[in-house]
Amino acid sequence: MLFTVQSAIVSAQEPIAWDDLSGEEQQLLKQVERRWEHLSLDRQMELRDGAQRWLEMDPDEREMVRRRQDSFQRRSLQERERIVRRFQQFNNAPPAQQRRLKEAQERFRQLPQGDREELRLRFESFRQQQEQGNSDTTAEPMEGESEEPTADAATPPPPIFRPNPPRFERRRPQGDGRQAPRRPRQH
Repeated sequence: MLFTVQSAIVSAQEPIAWDDLSGEEQQLLKQVERRWEHLSLDRQMELRDGAQRWLEMDPDEREMVRRRQDSFQRRSLQERERIVRRFQQFNNAPPAQQRRLKEAQERFRQLPQGDREELRLRFESFRQQQEQGNSDTTAEPMEGESEEPTADAATPPPPIFRPNPPRFERRRPQGDGRQAPRRPRQH
C-alpha cells in the first residue's frame, strides 16, 4: 500500500533537473549527465540517493565499498548474476530468515582466516556439485565405477548443512513452565 502511494507521488512529480543537483552530486553522477534528462524520475531519485549516501560515508567506508565493487567487477558475468540473484532472494526473504543469515555471516566473519578459507572451499565444492545438476546425483554409476570414494579421491564431499531442521523435526521445549503439556487426543 505504501509503495503504491509513494509511486503515485513520484509519478506526479517533475523530473529532477541536472542543475538542481549539488556540485558534489554532479561530480559523482558525471557519467550519466548526458542522459540524465531521459532517465525516469525513479531512476534519477535512486542515483541521487546513492550519491547522497556516498557523500555521507566516512573515508574508511568509501574504501571498503570501492574494494567490494572492484572485486565484483573482476568476477565473471555468471558469478555477478548469481550474486545479484542471491541478493534479491535475501531481500525477498522473511525478516526472521534475514536475521538468521546475518547472524551466520557475523559468526563466519569472527572465525580465524584459515577456518574461513576452509569453509569457503568446502562450500564452493558443494555448490559446484549442486550446479552439476541433480540428474548427475541420481545417475547409475558406469561400469567399473564404484559409489564409494577411493583412497586417492581429492576430498570427500562436504556434509549437507542444515542450520535449522524443518519445523516437524524440531524438539519441543520440555518443562520450561510457560506452557502446559498437551493432553493426548481422545478418539
